[in-house]
Amino acid sequence: MEAFEADSSANVIHLGVSEYKRLVATNPRPYDVVTLWNVKPGQLCDHCIVVGNEFNQMVYSFIKERGSDVRHKEKKIFFVVIEFGKDRAM
Repeated sequence: MEAFEADSSANVIHLGVSEYKRLVATNPRPYDVVTLWNVKPGQLCDHCIVVGNEFNQMVYSFIKERGSDVRHKEKKIFFVVIEFGKDRAM
């Protein structure tokens, strides 16, 4: 997950079905995951866009706070967006 986070923009990881099953759905795992389930770009409704923006703001605030508080720097919490469409693979 660290590699995905390092490659992500704004500390939000976008995962596909196989990565989700391997990294999030499998237990036990040595980290927590906060997940936003959303639809693929191009299929977004107004509500989905607002929620996505709020999620990104929440991640930004959390990362800023974690960076300024030594007690939370080593806490492994990752932020993930799962985008799906009509394929029902998820």
